[in-house]
Amino acid sequence: NPPTPDIYPLSLHDPLPTSRYLTRFPRLIRLNLEHSKQPFISLQQNIEYLDSYLKMEQLRFPDFPFRIDVSRDIDRNEIRLAPMLIQPLVENAIWHGLLPKDNDKWVHIRFIHESGQLICEIEDNGIGIRQSLNNKINTQHTHRSVGINNIQERIAVLNEKYRIRCSLVIRDKTDIPGVTDTGTIITLVFPAHEEELTPQTLRS
Repeated sequence: NPPTPDIYPLSLHDPLPTSRYLTRFPRLIRLNLEHSKQPFISLQQNIEYLDSYLKMEQLRFPDFPFRIDVSRDIDRNEIRLAPMLIQPLVENAIWHGLLPKDNDKWVHIRFIHESGQLICEIEDNGIGIRQSLNNKINTQHTHRSVGINNIQERIAVLNEKYRIRCSLVIRDKTDIPGVTDTGTIITLVFPAHEEELTPQTLRS
């Protein structure tokens, strides 16, 4: 599902961000509809969607910078990924990791090509997934976000249908040896070869 618009927090401040938000949101919806018609889209299309989404969120919450880095050996137009797998994880990082934290917030998305696999890392310096889950238990959130379980179920369907090895790992940074700050690192692993994206039913 595409992000849900939330105009009220913007309208209390400068109307210019609200106008920009209302301009960018339809484009995000249009991209979402276009991508939803295809089982896989290019990495470049995924990146463009993420960039549009993050810039839109910055209009509501301007106190966090973001970066999207892609290794030089990756062909953005050749590698294909399932749409709407990465954005919900980034949305969770912002709403449940960064927003509860005061000062010095950022999110960093990296795409790395390693051993025939595309690795996507989503790192933030928020409160960490452990604290975030505790907050969800103890408070009532008004923001609807795609649950991690839904993402995992979708990955399982993709793995079965296309016989690929896509995986998701989420780590609280306090559990990683040598890491001193708080936050979460999400690692998504995809096959990096287009020939692996043929449905199993077509291989029989």
